[in-house]
Amino acid sequence: MRRLTLLLASAALIATTACKGGDTDTDTDTDGGDDAGCESTDGVSPSIVSATWECTIEDVSDPPVETILIEAQVNDPQGDFTLATFGDHKLRIYLAANDSLTQETDTLFCDANNAGSCGGSVNATQVGLSCSTADNYYFTVQFADDEGNLTPECRLKEKD
Repeated sequence: MRRLTLLLASAALIATTACKGGDTDTDTDTDGGDDAGCESTDGVSPSIVSATWECTIEDVSDPPVETILIEAQVNDPQGDFTLATFGDHKLRIYLAANDSLTQETDTLFCDANNAGSCGGSVNATQVGLSCSTADNYYFTVQFADDEGNLTPECRLKEKD
């Protein structure tokens, strides 16, 4: 029990430094900023430990394919294997200039064979942006467990 408590406390500390929080700060940084708070506080819902995005360009066609890749590490108090594979996971794209939601997709997943590993991708042009304009937006994610409990909405930081 002490080991589980220490593990949960460590996860909470990591989550506090990695993701967007629940305050009403409307800063427009794209690196996660100081808006910590991707951890669930109800003891039942999953928490996001880390979450990043990057935009890639592949010259496999004309025009090139531009893809937003999402990677996240998610912990669930009932066990990381209880995260839903597909379902209520959401990627939201906001225009940073005015914090307006421009797109919401459900293209995210959690890997049932790799506990807590979640992510996905979306074709950048299909959601109205390109890698050259991606910094004008910010991205948030939300994941669910197999009982429908949701993580807090977490702002992604750009992958180094």
